[in-house]
Amino acid sequence: MTKKLIKKKRINPSHSIRAELQKEIGSRCPFCPSEDVRHFEFHHIDGKRSRTLANNLLMLCRQCHSKFTKKEWKLSEAREKKRV
Repeated sequence: MTKKLIKKKRINPSHSIRAELQKEIGSRCPFCPSEDVRHFEFHHIDGKRSRTLANNLLMLCRQCHSKFTKKEWKLSEAREKKRV
């Protein structure tokens, strides 16, 4: 019996949420000096890709987002930045 891979559904945030998140971080990655917002990604703080609410998302550069994806950084670090 082979296991079927189920891809988690990712819902893109609305333009208003994108604008709110970009303003929240001052157009700069909250973890590094990157300012290239054209290539920023959205990190789902609770890990649920279907929850695209502003309070569950943090806008990050690709490099920093990959560190969360690879579990090099803890979710508590994302939550702390979100509170700031």
